[in-house]
Parts: sequence; structure tokens; C-alpha cells
Amino acid sequence: MKKSMEFAKQKVFQRNNKGQKGITLIALVITIIVLLILAGVVIAMLSGDNSAPQKATEAAQKDAIAGAKDEIAMEVQEALLNYYNNTYVEGDGTSENSIQKVVADATGRAVDNAKSRNKQLLESSGVADNTITLKTKSYTVTGTIDENGGITWSDYVESPGSNGSETGVVPNVGDTVNYAPSGSYDWNKSLAESTDESVGSGTEPLSSAENGDYRITKWKILSYNPNTKMVEMVPTEPVGNLTLSGAQGYNNAVYLLNQACSKLYGNSSKGIEARSIQEEDFVKAGGEEWKTKKEAYENSYAKYGNQYKEYTLSYKKYPSIYAKEYQSVIDGNENKDSGALNQSEQKEPISATDNEATVGYKNDNTSINPYQTYYNTSNYTTTQGLLGDKAGILLPEGEDTKNYWVASRCVILDGDNCYFDVHAMFSGYVNAYILFDSNGRSSGPSRALFPVVSLSSELLVEGAESNTYDVKID
Repeated sequence: MKKSMEFAKQKVFQRNNKGQKGITLIALVITIIVLLILAGVVIAMLSGDNSAPQKATEAAQKDAIAGAKDEIAMEVQEALLNYYNNTYVEGDGTSENSIQKVVADATGRAVDNAKSRNKQLLESSGVADNTITLKTKSYTVTGTIDENGGITWSDYVESPGSNGSETGVVPNVGDTVNYAPSGSYDWNKSLAESTDESVGSGTEPLSSAENGDYRITKWKILSYNPNTKMVEMVPTEPVGNLTLSGAQGYNNAVYLLNQACSKLYGNSSKGIEARSIQEEDFVKAGGEEWKTKKEAYENSYAKYGNQYKEYTLSYKKYPSIYAKEYQSVIDGNENKDSGALNQSEQKEPISATDNEATVGYKNDNTSINPYQTYYNTSNYTTTQGLLGDKAGILLPEGEDTKNYWVASRCVILDGDNCYFDVHAMFSGYVNAYILFDSNGRSSGPSRALFPVVSLSSELLVEGAESNTYDVKID
């Protein structure tokens, strides 16, 4: 009897133990299912276009743009107060600057300050042609400065590549890009051409539309920055034919060439910017070897970068913009102001009579003793060696590449004369053309246009052929 009772207890214990194991397994399965559900919810919250981090990032980008707009408003208000005070309270009611330019300059300072504080958010932001661009990865906002200095802002527009549309394309230098913009620009001859007695008149309409003389459909990648994902590309051949001559040609070459490229090949709504090629592009492509070659250049009277001191120039005329250039020397005074222009810089056009000039030039009272900024690379073979794998991109037809303008001014010294030149590609090497000299003589060659276009790689999609891309702008 006693053994029977113990056997019964043992059976009851086993049944209870089996029940506890069953409950434990069910609880474990339920726990795993709950955890999987929670993990799915968390993953959904942390990923996708509507994720919490994505929303927080987009909010931060909008805050960066709003902050930049506030900073612009304060900078503009201060600039306008100073302008009105200097012009109408303490001055004589006149000013060389328009209200529009005052606002644009103030806006440029504010944008630069905003970008320096928000390097991770604001990108490709700036001011050009009285249009303000504030761009982040996800949003672009533009502002238009009217002639009265007012700014009209657009709504937030999705930047190219936002909302997960990034292509993941990693282009290489030398790859081909199919891009056929359609733009127009009126080339102002009064800014581009002059003699010692008169300036040009009228405009020359330029068009990159189909059948236009400035049409470009194929480009080669000159550089790619994987950090910013920005691509620089140039055409597979120079296009058109533009004349620059005299003091006015020297005065406005940089402005006109950049403006023409911007209007013909840029697309501000997609963040695509365009400018003329400049001397710095060759320095960048050629690296230290190019810089060494440049700095070693000298002629019979001066070495590159050295001042002309040994001789007194008999002729003392100079183009108006020269007075604004860094290290220009007029009446013995050297310009080392922080706002002085480098040879590839110009923000505003110069008319023939600005600052009491005569047909775009003025006359020094004593003598000009400038620094030599002219150099050349001698010949095609030398230039090709300096440029390496980029020679075929910047000189697409080799030694037979069509001569094109390079938007950079320079000065060359020769005897008792000073020559004011604009750089250009000539027979496959970098040289420069004399447009004006200190004796007042003018010349005026005609050369092609060679633009540099900058755009985000997120706008590129792989084309039908290998190493070829199309630009997605629709």
C-alpha cells in the first residue's frame, strides 16, 4: 500500500513537471514573437524616408536654412542702414553701388558665415546674378533680389538626390556624360570690345539650344570629389567664337566668359552650376609640376611673381580693373587690400567710363611698376606631360585643339611697356593674348568658349554604353 501511494505521487509530479515545461515553451515562443514585432517597429522607425532620424535630419536642414535666412536679413538691414547713412546723410546723395549690389554683397557675407557654422548641413550655397541659393542634402531654397533690395524667397524644394533617389554612381575622371542644356545669353560688345577711341556696340546672341552655335551634348569628367559627391566636367570640344579686345576686353573678360557659361550651361533649379575654365583649373590638374613650371617662367625683363623695378615705364595707361587687382601698383601704391581681386575674379561688369576712365582705361601720374603674372607652358608636348591623364580632357584634339579663352587676366612686362593679357589655349598649350598695353594700343583676337560644369553625382544615371552617364533633370 505504501509503495502504491509513492508511485502515485511520482506520477503526479511527472505530470505537473510536464505541464510546467509546456507553459515555459509557450511563454518563450510568445516572448520571441513579441520581440520580433518590437524589433520590426523599431527598424521601421529608424529607417526609410519617414523614419525618426530622417525626419530629425530634415528638420535640422530646414532649421539651417531658416537660420541662414535670418542672418541674411540682419546683415542686409545693417548694410542698407550704412548705405543710406553714407549716401544721403553724410554723403552727397550719390553712390557707385546700386541698392541691389549692396544687398547682394551683404547676402554673400551672411551666406559665407552661415556655411562656416553649418558645414554639415548647408552646401552649394551662394549668391549669383542676384539669386540666392541655400541648399542642403534634402532641400533647396532660392531668393531673388529685386532692384529695390527686397528679397523674395521660394518654398522648400526637394534637392536632387533626396528621398532615397541617390543613384550610387561613382564616376571616374575621363568618363563621358550626356548633357544637353538649352540656354541663351546676350554678349554685350560695349563690355567686351574697345579701341583707344571707342567701344563696341550692340549684343551678340549666344544659344546652346539645338542648332545653336554653342550647343554641347557630350562632356568629359574632369574631377570627382567623393566627399561632396560633386562632379566637374568639360566639353569634348570648345565651341563658338567670341571676341575680346582693348581695355574693355581686359576689364570684363572674366565676368563675360563666366556669365556666358552660366546662362548657356547651368541649371539653377537642379543645382547645376557652370563657369568658364580658368587658369587655376590647369594648376589643379597639373599639380606641383605645373606650379613649378609656372613659377620658373621669366622673360628678358621679369620673372613670374617679381615686380618690375629696374626700368621706368614710358607709357602709363592701364585698364580700370587693374587698379582693383591684388598687388597692382599705381602711382607707387601697391594694392594689398583684403578685398582686392585675383586674376580669375570679377563679380560686376565695368563700363567704359567707370571711375572717370577713358574708354575703359586710366593714366598713371608717375609710372606703373607691376608684378609679372604672365607665363606660358611653351608647347603642346610640355603641356601634355604636365597634365598627365587629364591632357586629353583639357586638350581634346591634342595640338590641334581649337583655341579657347581661359577666364584669367595676367600682366607681362617688356621694355618700357606693360601688356595686359587674358589667358587662352593656343595650339595645345596655355598662353595669353595681348588686349591692351600701357601705350594705349588695343588688339582683339576671337577664341572659343570652354565651360566647366559642376553638378551632383546624384544626378547621374548609367547610360547605355560603358563609362557613360546621362544627367537626370526631368
